[in-house]
Amino acid sequence: MTMSNSTSRKVPVTLLAVVYNEQARIRALLEQGTRWADEVLIADKGSDDGTLEICQEYGSSVRVVPLPFSPKGHENMVEIFSYPKHDWVFLVTASEIPTFNLVQEALQILEETRGDLDLIYVPRRMYSFGIHSARSPWSVCHYPFMVNRARARICNTIHVNFSPSNPKNTRMIPYREDCCVYHFTHPNAKQYLTDMMQYFEAEVTGSSDPTAKLKECLSHVASYQKRLRKDGDPLFGHYCAWLIYWLGTALYLWESQRDFDVPEYYSQLRKEVLEREWLAAEPQKGFLRRDPSTSGLSGRGISQDQAAVGIGPRSAALELFVSAASKGISLFKRLLR
Repeated sequence: MTMSNSTSRKVPVTLLAVVYNEQARIRALLEQGTRWADEVLIADKGSDDGTLEICQEYGSSVRVVPLPFSPKGHENMVEIFSYPKHDWVFLVTASEIPTFNLVQEALQILEETRGDLDLIYVPRRMYSFGIHSARSPWSVCHYPFMVNRARARICNTIHVNFSPSNPKNTRMIPYREDCCVYHFTHPNAKQYLTDMMQYFEAEVTGSSDPTAKLKECLSHVASYQKRLRKDGDPLFGHYCAWLIYWLGTALYLWESQRDFDVPEYYSQLRKEVLEREWLAAEPQKGFLRRDPSTSGLSGRGISQDQAAVGIGPRSAALELFVSAASKGISLFKRLLR
């Protein structure tokens, strides 16, 4: 199925996808995009798996812009949105296929308004681990992914890359199964965990208020906990994945606020333990020797309790730990207010 001749439309649209190593999925994206978009633009982050060769099969119908590699969630959207030829940009991923009716309705809105909008909210029907469920956070969501770059606000903060300059100057396309973007995500646990580690960092980088962000993480965990557990086994994976995302983000955020160099702390602690336990002079420290009459170790000069807790004044490593612990306690006191 093909849209009417795009040259007859008054409001041209660029279909934009940011990709990296999408050989397995990009052909479906190009097959639908070249049938309706005035421009298909692939912003490629250094693919080396055959993605670019597939794009080349479509000749002048597909334009590729090379980008430096960046982890997921760290894309420079401000720069990327300077590359399309047209102001109206429909942003998709290689994991998505819009329905014919969705594209037709979006284009009709542009024709009726002459493109005089900030953005259009597009419905996504999401599948996670092969499951689509109304009880899941990965269900149906509206995203501001049809953007008028001449009017909308564009930034590089994850989840809020696009917002209207005038919230009243937007449209939202109602969801129907035959009028949405089908979004197929999280094919397996390994891929999910690999991707999420990149998103954790992006969440922290984009946070200007660590305390508020921590509260947001815990709120997200609580908001879906009962709903996901209620369905039992079918949504157990979604329950685990949801907890992993927001608790993982909280962990990265907590770590970023500690101001504590753990490798340096371990390095100092390692040296101190080595010195105290193995290099100190025998008259001062004593030395553990293997008792020839038994198969165990016998201590001389230091008790097991003393060895476990350490003796003497605070070490440099302990000072580092106490300082970091104090900062961590202060952070969570603010969180609990």
